[in-house]
Amino acid sequence: MKLTYKPVVGNLQEIAQAYIDSFAPRDGDQDNPDKVPDFVETMVYNPTEAVCMTGRYASKEEAKQKGNVINSVDWWFKPWFYQHAQTALKRGEFVEYIPTREYYHRHTRCLYWEGKLILPFGDQWWFRYLLGWLMPPKVSLLKATQGEAIRNYYHDMHVIQDLLVPLYKVGDALEWVHREM
Repeated sequence: MKLTYKPVVGNLQEIAQAYIDSFAPRDGDQDNPDKVPDFVETMVYNPTEAVCMTGRYASKEEAKQKGNVINSVDWWFKPWFYQHAQTALKRGEFVEYIPTREYYHRHTRCLYWEGKLILPFGDQWWFRYLLGWLMPPKVSLLKATQGEAIRNYYHDMHVIQDLLVPLYKVGDALEWVHREM
């Protein structure tokens, strides 16, 4: 998978527009399948910072060409994917290749952003290096070992929600989530 990371700094409407723009090539040639991404994902880190990622399937031969960076994101000692993507805010736009199966499971090790809530030190380098191979923990184990206070916290204060929003309403949806949640 050839993945391009693009940092976005601006208000929520500008972040939404960058997300929308990720679906079509800048030159307007959306009828050319080589220019339209196979995957689009945007992570919003706060109301003014996000990273848009566009992915295209790539062959092993393309990935192994001189100068291309291959990132095996599922190694236990590597930073969690959302943290790796966040580096684009400092690094600027960059491209790397991720093996396809690892791309599909890029959020598995850290349970997307849940890993940080469940195991606050789980993203630290020393934990990843020594015990990162234990991640992700089995959800049944987590439920069996959580106390009543944690169970009540998740029930009362924790929201996991997917939203299906038309593209032209993404900016409004981001503002609503920021305001209401």
